[in-house]
Amino acid sequence: MENNPQKVKVVEIPYNDLVDEVNEVEKYNLGYQPPKPTKSQNIYPFTLKVHIWTRGGCDKFCETIGKSLTSDQKKITYDGIKSKNPEFTELRKNPFLKRTTHKERIESQLWLNTVEFRNDGWKTYITFEVTFNDEKNLINFTKLVKIRVSLNTPYISFPQRTPKKWKYWWVCKNKDITNPKYPIYVVSKNRGDSRLTVKCLERLKIPYYVVIEPQNYGEYKCVIDPKKILVLPYSNSGNGVGQSRNWVWEHSTQMGFKRHWVMDDNIVDFHRLYGSYA
Repeated sequence: MENNPQKVKVVEIPYNDLVDEVNEVEKYNLGYQPPKPTKSQNIYPFTLKVHIWTRGGCDKFCETIGKSLTSDQKKITYDGIKSKNPEFTELRKNPFLKRTTHKERIESQLWLNTVEFRNDGWKTYITFEVTFNDEKNLINFTKLVKIRVSLNTPYISFPQRTPKKWKYWWVCKNKDITNPKYPIYVVSKNRGDSRLTVKCLERLKIPYYVVIEPQNYGEYKCVIDPKKILVLPYSNSGNGVGQSRNWVWEHSTQMGFKRHWVMDDNIVDFHRLYGSYA
C-alpha cells in the first residue's frame, strides 16, 4: 500500500440500480422500499440515556453535572443550573439484583422441562433519561461529562467505559504478513463521531482508507489523518452504498491492485475463535 492515492485519478462509472426498469409490484418483490419521511427541522427536545454501572458512578455523575438526583428521578431535564452540594440519594431497597445463571434454575436442578441455555444480559445500576431543550445546554452537558455526543447518540455510559483488555492475543511470528496485502476501504457517512471500524483499525495499527462524501470532510478531518481520507466526487446520490463501492473498485484498480477489502463503518473489533476460546 505504498502507492500515493493523491496521484490516482479515478474515472467514475455510472451506477445503474435498474429500479426504474421494473413495475411497482416487482419493486417490492426485489426488496425496494419507499423513501423515508422527512424529519422535522426542530430536533429539540433531545433525550439522551446515561447508563451508570456503579453507585460510585452515580455520585460522580451528580457532582459532574452539579445536580442532586434520586433513584426515583430517572427522567430529568438538564438546564445548566447547578445546585449546592449535589449528591445522589438511593431510595431502592435492592438496586442491583444478583445475576441468575442456568445452574440456579429449578429445571436445571431436577433435569425436568429443561430450556435452552441463555445468558442474562448485563444490567445497569441505574439509567437516567436526560432531556435538553436547546443546543446550548447539550453542549454544556457534554463538556461536563467529557464525552462526545451527537444527535444520533441514543445513550452513553458514565464514566466512559474503556475497552476490555483480553488476556490472550493471537500473535503472528512472520512480520511480513502482519498487514493485509490488499488495501482496505471503509465506506462511511455521517459517522465521524462514532467511526467504530476506523477506531478498531487504528488500535490494530492496520493501514486503511475511509471513503466519505464531500459534506462530511470537515467532520472526519478533525479526528482522522487527511492522508487516509478519500472524498467521493458526489453527494447524496440516493443510490445507496453500491455507487460508492464501484468508485472504490476503480480507485483500487488504478492503484494497481487486483483485489481490495471493503468494510462497513460499524465494526467494533475482530476476534479469532479457536477451541471454543476467543
